[in-house]
Amino acid sequence: MQVDSGVCLSSSCDRQREASCSVERRGRELHVTSVLRRQRPDGAEVACTDDCRRELAVCKTPKLEVETYTLMFAGKALRFEVPGKLDRTILESPPPG
Repeated sequence: MQVDSGVCLSSSCDRQREASCSVERRGRELHVTSVLRRQRPDGAEVACTDDCRRELAVCKTPKLEVETYTLMFAGKALRFEVPGKLDRTILESPPPG
């Protein structure tokens, strides 16, 4: 599973300092938590490129049996079935702040 903050990082300025996530299974619920931290140099004289590198955290999911599950993330819930196919972007991260 990947957690995407939705923030574009400049390859010339931004540094991803931490990117982690975890999935905890509670019965038929999967609770996802993530930490995404980045750093940008201070100073108005710094020129950054306009490229967009995604801020991602990757985490392993527990093995899932054939069943209907609910994914819980950022105060949202999404039901899905295994086997099944999900959109790459199923839930958005909360805005940074």
